[in-house]
Order: sequence, then C-alpha cells, then structure tokens
Amino acid sequence: MKAGKPVSQRHWARGSLVIGLLLAVMSTGVGSIAAARAAGGNPDGAAIEPGGRPLSTRQATVTLTVRTIPALAGVRISVDGAVAMTNSAGELQISRPHDQGSHLLEIVDASIRHGGQQLSFVRWAGQKTEAQAFSSSLTDLPLRADYTLTAAFTAKQAVTPRFIDENGRVIDPSLVTVATARSDAGVVVNLRPGSPTWLDETRVNFSNNVLTVEPVSYSWQSVVIAGSNVIDAGRQSFVPGRDTTATVVGKFHDLTIQPYDALTGSPAGRTVAVTFPDGSVRTVEMDASRIATLKGLPRGTYLINVKAGRAIVAGRVIRLSRDSVVEVPVISLLDLSLFTSVITLLIIAVLLVGRASMRQRLLRPIRRLGRARMQKFVPAHDPARLGAR
Repeated sequence: MKAGKPVSQRHWARGSLVIGLLLAVMSTGVGSIAAARAAGGNPDGAAIEPGGRPLSTRQATVTLTVRTIPALAGVRISVDGAVAMTNSAGELQISRPHDQGSHLLEIVDASIRHGGQQLSFVRWAGQKTEAQAFSSSLTDLPLRADYTLTAAFTAKQAVTPRFIDENGRVIDPSLVTVATARSDAGVVVNLRPGSPTWLDETRVNFSNNVLTVEPVSYSWQSVVIAGSNVIDAGRQSFVPGRDTTATVVGKFHDLTIQPYDALTGSPAGRTVAVTFPDGSVRTVEMDASRIATLKGLPRGTYLINVKAGRAIVAGRVIRLSRDSVVEVPVISLLDLSLFTSVITLLIIAVLLVGRASMRQRLLRPIRRLGRARMQKFVPAHDPARLGAR
C-alpha cells in the first residue's frame, strides 16, 4: 500500500466537499425564489394572486358567466370586441386567462324581438360597479375570479281590444272613442280600438341582490261610446302574457218609445229625435203602431223629443240602465181646442152662478125695507092681515 493520508482524513474531505456543494445549491435556489417573488412571479410557473398566494391551475383561467332573465337564446354579447351569443338556456360562458386588467362587456342586442314579444334590457345583477346597474355596457370589468352576471329584460306584448255586449254581440270598434286600462302598478294606458297596442307584459324586481321577473295585469277603466262609459271601472281585467286579445263587455240596452195622445190615450207622433250623451241626435221614424225602438244603445242619459206636427210635446230625459219602455204624452191641436172649450164653459158657468148670487145679495136689503113699510099700515090687532104678511 502506498503511503498517503489516513482513511479518516480522506472521508472527512469528501464529506466537506459534498456539504459545500449542497450549501451552494440551496443558496442559489433561495436567491431565485426571492428574485421571482420580488418580480411578482412564481418560480413554478403558476399565477400569483395579490398578496403572494399562487393560484391553482384551475384558477389560472377565469370563467365569466352571463345569463339572461328570462332565458333568451341568441342574445349577442361583446367582451373586448369579441361577440358571442347566449345558448338555448340564455347563458354565455367566457373563459379568459387571469389578469389584473379591466375589460369592456356590452349587450349588443339591448332590444330584440322574440316570439312575438318586444324585449328590452333593464338592469344587471352581480356587476362590480353599482352606478352601471342600468347600463347595457360595463366598463372596468375584472377577470380575476369566476363569477356570474345576470341581465334582466322586460317584455312587451301586442294586445288588441275586443268589445262585446252582454249578449256576446261584437261592437264595432269604430264606435269606441276612448279605451283605457290601468296596470297593477297604477299606470294608465290608452288602447287603440281595432288595432294592436304594445303593453308591458312583465316587470323586473330587484330585492336582496336577486332579480325576478313578474307578469303585469291590467284592469279596464273606460270604454267610451257616444259620450258614455259603458263599463264599470276596475271590474274586468286581462294579462298581456296570456291574452293577446283583451275582450271587454259593455252595457248596452234597447229603448222603446211610445207617444200617446194626452186626451184620448191613442198613439200619436210621427218621428222621434233622441239626443245621445255626446250631444249627437238620431231621428227615428215611427212604425205602423206608432212605436219607435232603438236597439243596443250605450247606457247613459238621453233626451227624447217626439215630433207630431204642431202638437205640443215636452222633452223627456231618461237614464238608460236597462231595457226600457218610455211613454211620452202628446197634446194635439184638437186636444187644445177641446181643452179651451171646456175652460171657456167653466168660466161662463162660474160667471153665471156668480151673477145670480150677486142679484140675491143686492135685492135682500130692498125686500127688508119693503116689509118694514108694510108693517106700519097693518093694524097690530088684525091677525088676518098679519098672517097675510
């Protein structure tokens, strides 16, 4: 064996060399980690959250979910200029790498036609900036974590009014001058008779950070025909989401007019002039029985005038609230003549009776005076003469 260092010394030297190499490697690694952390990175290649916590592999990609309420398919949404559409469930998922920047999200179709409805964007839920809740564009949109945005839309429905009477007969919409209804939120709307009117079908409620869509109902307030409201306000209602034709029942009645001679009671008159609540006048010819009938008149107040030549007829006012028969007295010239004759005879009779009574009153003092004079010439003791008096 060659002479040299003892075995224990050689082992010590080798151990020192290994320890030195390990210390060098560890110091290099710690320096790399510190440098990476100082630069905001991750030595393992993972993304770093604010505060220095590394994101997991799943969180390195952020998913933004946009959903519509109600669920609407085909709504175009733009994120930083890239346009995509919601699926049949009304949802759109957008996956992007996590970053610290700000992004722009816009609803391209803020107003759309869908299944016969007109839908309009109203507001967001889940947005980061409260001031942008009612804006179709969201600026400064973060992509740092998964989250969901909800876009609420309201719907309008075209509603056509239909007017009928209590017997189911259809009323010509051209006769209707005003038709109004009040929503359950207190909004009064005018409906166009005979043509569709777009009405709110739904409304959006936001409570406890939750969006809900509710149906809107309406109650009929007025249906004006010939100046008269033929319905009772608030008694009939409809829902646009269920009824595209809103049927309302009005109150209409028949009016029968029977003029008669005031003296003889026989039928009289030739025509009847009826003044409607709006001031318009309709003239109706009498039939063979001297009766005039007007069918299906709007309920209301009417003025009736019978035309019977030179006869005297007083106007008759009637409040039509059910089928009615109205008798109108007519005073003819013959009635006037007879009446005048009777009055004249009565006056003459009164005068004659009055004159006879007056003569009796005038002669009574004269008769008394004559009796007194006769008593002076007749002896008091002559019973026969006194008896003759």
